[in-house]
Amino acid sequence: MKLFLLLYLLTSLSVFSAEVVIFGDDSERPRIYLDKEGSPAGFLIDILKFIEKNSDLGFKIELLPWSRSYKSAVLGRGGIIGVSRNEEREGIFHFSDEIFSEDVLLVGKKKEEASFKGIQTLEGKTVGITRGGFYGEKFDEMRKAKVFKVLELNDSVQRIAMLLRGRIDWAVIGSGKIGLVSALKENGSGSLEDLFIAPEPLVRDANFIGFKRTVENKEIIFKINKVLSSKEGARFMSSYLNR
Repeated sequence: MKLFLLLYLLTSLSVFSAEVVIFGDDSERPRIYLDKEGSPAGFLIDILKFIEKNSDLGFKIELLPWSRSYKSAVLGRGGIIGVSRNEEREGIFHFSDEIFSEDVLLVGKKKEEASFKGIQTLEGKTVGITRGGFYGEKFDEMRKAKVFKVLELNDSVQRIAMLLRGRIDWAVIGSGKIGLVSALKENGSGSLEDLFIAPEPLVRDANFIGFKRTVENKEIIFKINKVLSSKEGARFMSSYLNR
């Protein structure tokens, strides 16, 4: 009996002392991205580092195009950071407490402002989005009905560049105005004066850490939430939730 208990404890310790793989987007500046040296950067990475510092969890961070990161998490190869919740995903993942909230913007050229009448303006247009992204129920319904054409571009910088060159009519940009300014800066040309931002965001997108539904992953989420809900966690997170 003592031997069994010892083996159980050693096994449990090895499970939770091992690195936990976390996937994320590789090009969603300034939220999460690979820097020029190929290292994970952005304020979602800062949050993971804070969780590591205040728990016994260690993370192996793998940033890939969003669609690949999401698929890897669905297959149970690791968790995912920066994922939003919807009905379908509720059945796939255990979710952490909210880690970040962002406005997802619909951006067009300045000339679009005069004729803009809400999301229905997208009819017959080409819209640049992130592959695998979710932008609210109405947008999703219109997309499935092929009301507008979609061009899937993982990089927000690429979406802005194609918008400015007239290759697409509208671009969906995450991380709010900060994300848009960051994409313009990286692009190296164009300015906010050249663009029209729809008055209402497509969605106010709350972000979470998700792990595929298993008993072991539920324990990981419990440990993450314990850090986030602590006094230190609340102080740290207050600077990110409405950034």
